[in-house]
Amino acid sequence: MAEIIPLSESENLCRIIFSPYHVTTDFKPKYAAFLPPYECDEVSVNRLKYIDRTFCKVEGQKIEKQMQNKNPSAKKKYQGLVEITVEKIFSAGAKAKPTPRDYNLAHADIYYGILRVRDFPVPSILVVILKKLEKEAIYLRDNNPQSNKWE
Repeated sequence: MAEIIPLSESENLCRIIFSPYHVTTDFKPKYAAFLPPYECDEVSVNRLKYIDRTFCKVEGQKIEKQMQNKNPSAKKKYQGLVEITVEKIFSAGAKAKPTPRDYNLAHADIYYGILRVRDFPVPSILVVILKKLEKEAIYLRDNNPQSNKWE
């Protein structure tokens, strides 16, 4: 098991962005970039203290390919990254924790303590948090998503 190194408030976290879920057609961000999946209260991010944007990009490309292999008509396309500090996550009312994986020691989660339930609207308190995160985050569009490095 990997040693868990605590997050610092000044640390930058990075989330991989996909269209059409996380951005509009003209790459304006949606708060859905931070929306957890159904039956879950957290989203995955990466710690930029230990990896770089190229690592995140390659992970995004892998996820896109996995989705297309499962469902060739899938529209999930890697588009870029969103970065936010741990301090801004806390200020928005969310929390963050390191959750290293064997394949990715830089993995972390933003968590809300509010479960998103299928067939029910997103709880309004969660929407407030998500909109704060959307406002504070820095969106980085990948101008060359097919490339194997961040440019």
